[in-house]
Amino acid sequence: MDGEELLQRYADGERDFSGVDLREARIRGKRGSDPILKDAIFKGADLSGIVSYHIDFSGADLSNACLEVTDIKYANLRRANLSGANLKGTNLAETDLSCADLRNADLTGANISNSNLTDANLLGANLSGIIQEGTLFCNTTMSDGSIYNDPTRVIEASELLRRYAAGESIFKNLILNRIDLSNAKLPGISLKEAILSNANLSHVNLEEVNLARVNFKSADLTGASLICANLLGADFTDADLRNADVSGADMTSVNLSGANLTGMKWEVALLDGVKLWNTTMPNGKLVSGIKYLE
Repeated sequence: MDGEELLQRYADGERDFSGVDLREARIRGKRGSDPILKDAIFKGADLSGIVSYHIDFSGADLSNACLEVTDIKYANLRRANLSGANLKGTNLAETDLSCADLRNADLTGANISNSNLTDANLLGANLSGIIQEGTLFCNTTMSDGSIYNDPTRVIEASELLRRYAAGESIFKNLILNRIDLSNAKLPGISLKEAILSNANLSHVNLEEVNLARVNFKSADLTGASLICANLLGADFTDADLRNADVSGADMTSVNLSGANLTGMKWEVALLDGVKLWNTTMPNGKLVSGIKYLE
C-alpha cells in the first residue's frame, strides 16, 4: 500500500490500517479523524501539516518522521517510536505518549499540555518553548537524562493506603502507574481521572467507587469487583478483565479496545457508547472490527 491508496481507502470509509508499511511516504496537509494506524511504519515519512484528532499511532514507528506543525490532539502514541522525529510546533495536547521513545526528537514550540508522558524517554530531545500545562510526568526520562516524577501527583501504594486508612477518600487525578493494589478492599474511595495504567488490581474490591475517566490501560483487573462502580469514560485499552464483575456499573463511553473480558460479568451494566475493537468478549468471542454498543 502507498499513501494514495491509504487516503482513498480512508475516503471510502475504512479506518483500520494497523501494521501498514508507509516508510518514507509523503502525506502532507491531509485531514481526517479516528484512523487506526497501530504498529504502522512511517519511518522517515513526511506527515507535516496533517490534522487528525484521535488518531491511533500506538506502537507505530515514526522515527525520523516529519510531523512539523501537525494537529494530532488526543492522539494515542503509546509505545510509539518518535526518536529523531521533527515535531516542531506540533499540537500534541491531551495525547497519550506513555512509554513513547522521543529520544533526540525536536519538540520546539510543541504543545504537550495535559498529555501523558509516563515512562516516556525524552533523552536528547529539544524541548525549547514547549507548552506543558497539566502534562503528566511519571518515571519520565528528561532530555538531560534525569528521571522526573510529578511531586504532587505521583504516589506509591503504601502512601495511598496510609492516607486512605487515615480517612482520606478522594484521590482525584493522581498518577498510580504500575501500582500494586491486588486484593485491596477500598470502599468509599474516589479515584476519578486517576492514571492506573499497568497497575496490578487483581481481585481488588472497588464496588460502588467513583472511577470516572480513569486510565486502566494494560492494567490487570482479573477477578476484580467493580459492581455498581462509576466507570463513565474509563479507558480499559489492553486491560485484562477476565472474571471481573462490573454488574450494575455505569460503563457509558468506556473504551474496551484490546481488552480481555473472558468470563466477565456485566449484567445490568450501562453500556451506551462502549467501544469495542479487538476485544475478547465474556464468551471468548473476538470482536475484531470497531463497534460501539448502544
